[in-house]
Amino acid sequence: MNRLVERGPANDYSVVSFDVSHCRNEKEFFTKLCQAIENKRGQGDNLLTGLKQRIEQLIKGNTNPSGTWYQNALNIDWETFAEHLITVLAQDSSKWAILIDELPVFFLHLESQPNGLAQVKSLAYRLREFRERFPALRWLITGSIGIEPLARRGEYLGAFNNLEPFALQPLAPEVAQDFLHDYAQGGHVQHRQHISDYEAQALIAASGWLSVYYLEAFARELQGEPAQDAETAQQRIDDARKRLLAPTNRVYFESWPEHIRKNFTQPTQSLLFTVLEQLADTEFGLSLDGLLPLLRNDTLQKKDLQRLLNTLEEDGFTVYDIDREHHRFRMELLRLWWQRYLPE
Repeated sequence: MNRLVERGPANDYSVVSFDVSHCRNEKEFFTKLCQAIENKRGQGDNLLTGLKQRIEQLIKGNTNPSGTWYQNALNIDWETFAEHLITVLAQDSSKWAILIDELPVFFLHLESQPNGLAQVKSLAYRLREFRERFPALRWLITGSIGIEPLARRGEYLGAFNNLEPFALQPLAPEVAQDFLHDYAQGGHVQHRQHISDYEAQALIAASGWLSVYYLEAFARELQGEPAQDAETAQQRIDDARKRLLAPTNRVYFESWPEHIRKNFTQPTQSLLFTVLEQLADTEFGLSLDGLLPLLRNDTLQKKDLQRLLNTLEEDGFTVYDIDREHHRFRMELLRLWWQRYLPE
C-alpha cells in the first residue's frame, strides 16, 4: 500500500490511503478518508477549498468553531457529506486513487452493531454507486480477510461485481531459487553467504508456499557449510526447519491464529480452529466427507463445513486439491507449526 502511495505522483495520481480496521460506523469511515485527504494538502489545496464551500452550504450555519473542516458536516448527515466529498474528488483536475485497507474487518465491526447488516449493505452499495458514477476515480480495496465470505453470507456480493479481484500469488520456484541466492549473497543469512542449488531446491520443497517472508525466515536458520549434494542439503533443511518451528520463532506464525481470534466470533471461531487442528494431522489433507466425522459435531451440516472450508481457503490457510478432492494446508510450514502448538 505504501509503495502505491509513493508511486502515485509518478503516474499523475494523487493517492489517498486509509486503514478502516478500527472504525465502528460510517461516520468514522468517512472521517478516515477526510483525514487522508487532509494529509494531501500540498497537492489538493484547490480541492479542499471547493470542498469546504460545498460543506458550508451543507451545514447551513450549524458549525462548531473547534471542529475540523469536515467534522461539522459529518455530525449532521454523513451520506450527503459523502456524496459531496466523492463528487469533488471525481471532478478535480487531478486524478485521484482511493486505497481502502481492511474494509472486510470494518464490515465485521459494523455488522456487529444494532441493525449492522443493513448498514453494511447500504455502505457497500453506496461505494459501488460511486464507482459506477465516477469512473475517473480509481479504487483499491484490500484486507487481511476475504470480503467474499462476508458478502456471500450477508447477501451483498453484488456490491463488488464492478471490481477486479486480485489475489497475491506465491513466487515461482525458479524465482524463489534466485531470490534465496541473492538473499544469502546480500549478507542477510547470519551463518553463511551462500546457499547452494541443492539447499535452495530442498528449502523450496519444504516450504510449500513460496512467500518472501517465510523464505527469508527459513533461510536465516541455515547453518553449516553449503551442501554440495542432495542428501546433505536435505539434512541442512531439516535442521533449519526444526529451528524455525522452535518456540523462540513463534512470532512468525502467531499472526495466523490471531487472525481468526480477531476477525471471527463464536461459534465460528472455535469451528475454524477445530477444522485446522484436524487438517494439520495430515500432509495431503482430507475430503469433506472424511473431515466431517472427525469434528464430532452432530449439529454441523455438510454444507456448513463447506462454507467454513471456503472461508479458510479465501483467507489463505488452506487450498483445495481438485485431483484428490482434499482440503489441505496451503503452506507446509504452517501445517507443521499448527500440528505442534495447537492454537485455540
